[in-house]
Amino acid sequence: MWVYARHPDTGELVPVGQIKDGRFIKKVRTRQKLRVMDAYGIDASVVEELRKQGVTEIELHEVDTGKLYNLPLPVFLEKAVIRSIGKFPPRLYLPLRYWATEEGGEESPPNRNFR
Repeated sequence: MWVYARHPDTGELVPVGQIKDGRFIKKVRTRQKLRVMDAYGIDASVVEELRKQGVTEIELHEVDTGKLYNLPLPVFLEKAVIRSIGKFPPRLYLPLRYWATEEGGEESPPNRNFR
């Protein structure tokens, strides 16, 4: 199932990711990263839809590097911070150091000690 959000400039509904087997899968590019936090944002309205749909995990696919980040949705909800930046709607951000990563077949555990 595709998940949609409104484009900040046009107001059109645009696909932002898919829900498959309880996972929200979102493709991102490094240029979309909020560099000051080293985090990708997910619109608050999308996060609410994920909760309604019973999503249990988030996967980010960084298409220009091949990295895969994943995290249980409850952890994301507990630790993410909400920010309204520029023209974009409120988004939830969680630094990538808290996500489990997979790169070139090797997995590294997350650092979930939030300070």
